[in-house]
Amino acid sequence: MMYLYGIGVKTARRAPLLGVNNAIITVEAGIVGDVRGGGRDRSRQVTLISWDQWVEVCRELSLNPYVNSWMLRRAGLCIAGIHFGKQYIGQHMVINREVTLLITGETTPCDTMNTVFPGLKEALSKDGRCGVTATVITGGRIATGNGVVMTS
Repeated sequence: MMYLYGIGVKTARRAPLLGVNNAIITVEAGIVGDVRGGGRDRSRQVTLISWDQWVEVCRELSLNPYVNSWMLRRAGLCIAGIHFGKQYIGQHMVINREVTLLITGETTPCDTMNTVFPGLKEALSKDGRCGVTATVITGGRIATGNGVVMTS
């Protein structure tokens, strides 16, 4: 079963993510309060990472995923119960039976990841582990623990 493991909001450029328990997502702004979702490139309004893949990356790098938070990857949403990859591009993700996101592409890890942990960029580069980008189709309220389903 897939569910929303976590929500991270970036309140300013170059700022660390702030973990929140609930958020509002809109077509215009992405995650409300996050500086990344309201720009011109709507195809990257929201970034998602898989909790399951984050755990794999941490184990590979001998890190504890509970100490080394998924928010270090700087994604907006963390989804448990899925392994992201190219097969999800073009599909819809529905969170809390209300919010619909269209998966638009795979996320490419940047060099900043290696400043977080040596080797993190390379570990995230394998098998869709860096996550996916999405655009908001239908907005609404989300909270950690909400159910998530994929549709065509």
